[in-house]
Amino acid sequence: MEKIIIDFEKLNNYEKLNKFLWDELNLQSRMIWNYWYNLSAFWDMYWYSDDNDFFILRNYNKIQDKDFKEQVDAFISILNDLKWYDSGNGWYVSNPNFDYKIEN
Repeated sequence: MEKIIIDFEKLNNYEKLNKFLWDELNLQSRMIWNYWYNLSAFWDMYWYSDDNDFFILRNYNKIQDKDFKEQVDAFISILNDLKWYDSGNGWYVSNPNFDYKIEN
């Protein structure tokens, strides 16, 4: 399982976070359209991924900018959605290829 560390002390604005996701996950090679640095596109791409990844979010509690914290909360919501998938019979089960944790 590949660990992807996102440190919000270093990635301290929306543009840096999206640039990191673009580079770290090599999104340009996975998408047939432009990513345009937004979390909706990240979700669209990652929902169909079978990569075995583990996201570690560091220094969440050190985010001071209110607007950026809201954007990070939206990102965390996406990560939470990616932890579960429809098994085909109406039950949602844990995604064995994906997880995340928040470290302070």
